[in-house]
Amino acid sequence: MLKIFCILLSFFGLLPLVTQAAIYKWVDKDGEVHYSQQKPQNTKTEKIKVKTRAPEKSSTYSKPSLKQKEDEKQTSDKSTQNKTDTNKKPKKSAKERADLCKQSQANLQALTSRGRVRQKDEDGNVTYMSEDQKQQRIKREQDRVKQNCK
Repeated sequence: MLKIFCILLSFFGLLPLVTQAAIYKWVDKDGEVHYSQQKPQNTKTEKIKVKTRAPEKSSTYSKPSLKQKEDEKQTSDKSTQNKTDTNKKPKKSAKERADLCKQSQANLQALTSRGRVRQKDEDGNVTYMSEDQKQQRIKREQDRVKQNCK
């Protein structure tokens, strides 16, 4: 008897999770459009289904133009020339490495503990990282942790 009671209790406890959220839309006699979660009585309504989670691969990333790609290539070519000229990198002090270690660990924690990650672009607009961008950033932060947290 207790088992049946527990099963029924858990069933009715989980029932609200199964129902889908809906929004009702209707137009009143004055021509105003209204939205509500409760269906009004004696009024013709339109049921609008609400998506309960965001799409997995949603990003506001826009592809760079050809000019931007050419500029990046020229910049990378110059930086590789500079690297060959000066193979020796200046060593970081222990304090700088400790600060970089803490920052990289914090970034890694933020990236792995959240679903969607926001970032600001050059214009200050907030965009969301795609899953591929997020994985690349996680890899980069893991490498920084290996370099600086010794």
